[in-house]
Order: sequence, then C-alpha cells, then structure tokens
Amino acid sequence: MGNPLVSIIVPIYNVNKYLKRCLDSIINQDYANIEIILVDDGSTDNSGSICDYYKSKDPRIIVMHKQNEGVSIARNSGINIARGEYICFSDSDDLLQKNYVSLLLEGIVDNNADMSIASSYNRGFLKSKKIIIPEKVIDFHSKKQDENCGIFTQSFMLAPWCKMFKKEIIVTNRIKFPVGIGYGEDTIFIYNYIKNCKKIVVINKDIYVYNSLLSTASRKFWPEMNYYCKMIFDAYCEMVNVCFNDLNAKVDEYALKLFEISACHYCQYQNQSDAIKNINKTYAVFSKYIQNYFDSHPKKEKADISTQDWSNYYIKHCNVAKKGVLNRLAQTMYKNIWSMFYQLGCF
Repeated sequence: MGNPLVSIIVPIYNVNKYLKRCLDSIINQDYANIEIILVDDGSTDNSGSICDYYKSKDPRIIVMHKQNEGVSIARNSGINIARGEYICFSDSDDLLQKNYVSLLLEGIVDNNADMSIASSYNRGFLKSKKIIIPEKVIDFHSKKQDENCGIFTQSFMLAPWCKMFKKEIIVTNRIKFPVGIGYGEDTIFIYNYIKNCKKIVVINKDIYVYNSLLSTASRKFWPEMNYYCKMIFDAYCEMVNVCFNDLNAKVDEYALKLFEISACHYCQYQNQSDAIKNINKTYAVFSKYIQNYFDSHPKKEKADISTQDWSNYYIKHCNVAKKGVLNRLAQTMYKNIWSMFYQLGCF
C-alpha cells in the first residue's frame, strides 16, 4: 500500500465545547502520515485558540484562520492547500475511530479505486445506531453497474465524511463545494465527484461517530429549500447520465424523496398558508417525475388529488413540529407520511 500522505480537512466554527475530543481522535489515528488542516471559519468563541494550541503540539497540523464565509468555502480553502494524495473530511463536533484513515486508505488502494466509503455510528436524540451499508466494489465499466444505482440516494452517501477522495480527481475536474447553498452542498460535491470515478469501494465498518443532535443544518429554516432540492436533483441526474444506463425509475423515485424532504421542511417551520405556497412551488418542480413514479407502480391505487390537498395533508399530519418538538422526533413521524397517503387511497 505504500505510505501516501492523506489530508484531513476540518471546517470549524464555534465548537469549543466539542473540538478537543474531535482533534484528539484525529491525531491518534493508527495511520501516521497525515496532515490535519483546521479551517477556523471566523469563530467567535475560543475554537481558534484551541486550533493554535494543537498546532503547537503536533507538527502535522495546519491552521487557517479566516473570516466567516460558510462551510463550503471553508472546505474549499482546505482543499486548495492540501498536499495529500488523498483527501478526507471530518466535522468538528464528531469523532473518528482510530482506524478511520487506515481503513479508507486500504479500501481505495487495494481495490485500485477512486473513492472509498465506510459506515458511521449515528448518535441521535431518540437512540444511537450503526448505519448498515452494503459492502461492495462498484465498477462503472461493468455491465451490471446499474443494480448499484440505488445506494447513491441513501443517507450514508450524502455527507463528505466517511469517505476518501483522490485529490487529483478533485483538482483536475475543478470540483468544489458549491457556495451560497444552505442545504445539500456536500451531496452536490459528492455527485460531481462520483461522475468522474471509474471504481468505488464500499466498506461496511463503522469508523465515524456522527453527532446528529449537534447538527445545526437540519434544525434551521431554509426559505429556498425547494431550490436546494432541485440543485441536488440536477447533480444526481448528471451523475446518473454519466455512470449508468436506463435508470428513469431511480430518477423518479429520488424526485419523490426530495419532494418529501422539502415539503416536510416547510411544514415544520412555516405557518399553513406559507407552507402551502412553498409546497406548491416544490411540486411544480418535481411533478413530472412524481407522476411517472406512481404511474409505474400499478399496485398503488391512484386518484386525482390536487397539490392543495397534498399540502393540507402535510400540514395536518406534521403539526406536531409546530409545538416545539425536536427535529429528530418530528422526523420519526415523517417516515410514515407516504404510507398514510397510500392507506387513504390518494394514489
């Protein structure tokens, strides 16, 4: 396998309470040839000082202090100065298992792959759980590659951590985290990267502890959530067109999933009138794909139902979120929304 340099990029903003344990988990990796790039994105607490302290103790650490511009620019800034042949990421409030780097590196090198992906342990509000993923090697030159398309919409695929990337592919294809997007910027980056890959290895071993309770992105209102979901969908479609063959069914299914995400978001954070307006806008974007999806599922009884009816249904069944219930609890209920549609004979 050799001893290639691996760059670990950590965007940091006001996480002094959790940063030390994150950095301890990084510097104690069982693979030593790493550079640790800490991008202090204009923190107003003592996160920047913590970074400087760790830099003074470990020569592998590089600290960049910059004005606050958001996580995308922070990650892009880290990529720009990374010297490693391979790049991976960590959020500043999460934990890396001791073999995080070594396992991802072994997977990508031993399989002559362009990307390696592993599993995580999700520490959430209701319970903690290991994310189970299918272990496989995805060769995009294989005639059977289409059967693997479904995994690229699963939750473990959509964040930059638990993955190792080749810097050469990022630089050559000018792949960046998109700026000015409040939701899904990491998913778009990953889809843009995958469409330049020939082989990906997926490893079913949990090497990362994701603290979902501490995530602020999932608990913030994004007025343009429908636009963000459309950008994710466009990036996904581009990736599918490059990497796979005839996968219209998967595209339709993903459109339905993104519509649900956007609709639930507006129901959770807005009053009924405003939520209905934004859900109508979202449905206008995805209506063709949603209709195709249900047309291709003859077992589901389909009836005419207006977007207004859909919106009112979401409002009625999501009003628990209006009462201040934490986001994770509300999401437990959202899982059943579409099954309720089916039971009521809406489709």
